[in-house]
Amino acid sequence: MIEALNPERHSIQAVKDLLAMAVGRPEQDYLEKLLNIFYTKEKRAFFVRLNQGKIIGIIGLDYSQAPYWWITHIAVHPDFRRKGIGRRMIDDAAKTLSLTSAGLETDQDAVDFYRACGFTAREVFSNWPGTHRYQCTRGQWPESVLEYYNNLEHSKKV
Repeated sequence: MIEALNPERHSIQAVKDLLAMAVGRPEQDYLEKLLNIFYTKEKRAFFVRLNQGKIIGIIGLDYSQAPYWWITHIAVHPDFRRKGIGRRMIDDAAKTLSLTSAGLETDQDAVDFYRACGFTAREVFSNWPGTHRYQCTRGQWPESVLEYYNNLEHSKKV
């Protein structure tokens, strides 16, 4: 089961290490901004998955268009991958916040994972030459909600 990130209870360095995997190994100040600015805004959440007290997975989301939600970050520790943890974090986050339709943007490396979790993927424009990007959705999405999240994704505002 997932639980909300609590800096007094969870190792912030362990969270940052996993978050770095989800965002391409950025500078530490960017990780600080994500945790201290982005995820403290209303209608955003950040959860951790524990195994024997250690953080083995993270999932961040924006649910400002509830019941639709956008997965902003997800990562599982390499030692725990391919065990269904990522899929369970997605399902647990939806259940915890009573959300229905999930979406996200990802790359070629992760698109098959999302397809296996029941998402439909379509290729979208990439700012990086030679890189394939995919928008993945699960559930029914009104075009207005997709536009909202597309604008957020492409603006890359923290």
